Amino acid sequence: IPLGAIQAANNKNYFGPSPPLGITHRYSFSVNALNENPLSGISSTSTKQDIKNAMIGKVLKSAELIGTYR
Repeated sequence: IPLGAIQAANNKNYFGPSPPLGITHRYSFSVNALNENPLSGISSTSTKQDIKNAMIGKVLKSAELIGTYR
């Protein structure tokens, strides 16, 4: 993890796609440009929802990439 970055608790130990055999799995990745740092009060035990809540009103632009892996 880059210096200053925080990984949400539900994403710990993610090592890339690993779908069940024979099943196509969908993966979604998002990135957000923020107008200020929303991370005060956010820690490595914070959930994805905690981080989303901290970002409310601070998102300038966002993008999402959805891919499938089999």
